[in-house]
Amino acid sequence: MESLTELHLELLSQLTHLHTLHVSFNKLGTLPEVIPKVESLTVLHLRKCDLHTLPDSVGQLKNLQHLNLSDNSQMTSLTPQLLNMPNLTRLSCYRCESLTSPPYAVCEGGLHAIRQYYKDLRSGHVEISEAVVALVGRSLSGKTSLVTTLVRSDGTRGLTNRAADAVEDETTRVFNMEKLVVGDNVLQFIDFGGNEIYQSTYQFTLKQNCIPIVVVNIMEFEKLYFEMNGNEAVRCTYFDWLSHLYLANPRLRAPKLVFTHRDAYSADGFEELKRLFFLHTESVFKLIQSEENSQKNYLRYFTGISHFQRREMFQEQDIYVVGDEYEEVFDQLRSHIISDSKLVVKKVPTLWRKVAQTFNSFHGSYKTFPEVLQLVSECKLESEDQLRVILSYMHNSGHLIWYQDRESLQCLVFYDISVVTKLLHVFFTHEKEVWSNRRSAIEEDTLDNPLIEMKLSSIIWLKSLFKLAG
Repeated sequence: MESLTELHLELLSQLTHLHTLHVSFNKLGTLPEVIPKVESLTVLHLRKCDLHTLPDSVGQLKNLQHLNLSDNSQMTSLTPQLLNMPNLTRLSCYRCESLTSPPYAVCEGGLHAIRQYYKDLRSGHVEISEAVVALVGRSLSGKTSLVTTLVRSDGTRGLTNRAADAVEDETTRVFNMEKLVVGDNVLQFIDFGGNEIYQSTYQFTLKQNCIPIVVVNIMEFEKLYFEMNGNEAVRCTYFDWLSHLYLANPRLRAPKLVFTHRDAYSADGFEELKRLFFLHTESVFKLIQSEENSQKNYLRYFTGISHFQRREMFQEQDIYVVGDEYEEVFDQLRSHIISDSKLVVKKVPTLWRKVAQTFNSFHGSYKTFPEVLQLVSECKLESEDQLRVILSYMHNSGHLIWYQDRESLQCLVFYDISVVTKLLHVFFTHEKEVWSNRRSAIEEDTLDNPLIEMKLSSIIWLKSLFKLAG
């Protein structure tokens, strides 16, 4: 029923033996009051109904077994009444990334995890902002220097030193991660390497929405502009990078754009290059929309990306220019990133937060599940199953890696993400020597158990192949 009317709603109250109701693709905004009164329902589909919250009244549906809330991208909260629906066995929140109570990372664990969340929430909660900031762009664009500057507490600028003849971005291989702690909030910066082969790791790495930043070396744009043409220069300096980021996370917000190497030009020279940059950005945008409209639905890669449906790629307030004479821009960018991160505040059980903080005192790269259970004993968990739900949430949030669905690795919890970064470098490398000697490179990694390294590597390889194929 994709054209729901008031008359339809009135008739629903008279259908006392109705078991299945499909009202997906109706712009309801809120759940109509009459639906929870149809107590005979066992299946309810509310996919893509522009719902913002799930009201407590849904708890009246005691016979409900299956509730589909998929694609309600603006939905921010469910309801504790899910604990009072004894027959509910299936709840789908697929692509409801705006959920903060419970966080979407909890919902990815399924109905069992959601119910555990609400049980633990009764004992108290904390409100936290945990944002991932993803920086992408070509080699030598200045990403690493930018991150170094943004995370420094003293505000001093960090520059990356390279040999004058450096042609490859050897500072970042696959990606580097840096944290900026602001009060109770944590910003996780991911500085992705500048070689094209690393673009495929975005889908493997980013588990949740992030703040996207693309860094463009204006000197590189000028060089490519004259060597090829304007559209190709735009594609090579930023669009290929952003497209991979948005294909991995179709509902990302508008990206921030940072121009580097401004000092190499006069005011007029820079303004002319910037004009050409945005002129050809618009041209590429129109070409993509034209090609998408001519494709069959299953071949349309970009129409599902919310931001790519806008008329402009970059918003004026999200454009920054940095250089030696533009020190204040770094403070401005840092301030804006912090403000953006506070737009999404997650409600997390106090107990879960305490368990997560316990990992800060762990040494090494990984622990076995029994070891973790012992180390968090002071948190007084009710059961092993409760820990599994918390670890699943931390995995889906990107705080650690735990392959609970893989028999060979389900007993191991990896909390040092750098281990995986080094393994990814072996598989996503542009260095022929590293690839030809990949087995020895894996065995020489920082883990102290070669067998575990090989098992972890095989999982990473299989998952990366799946992402590439998908």
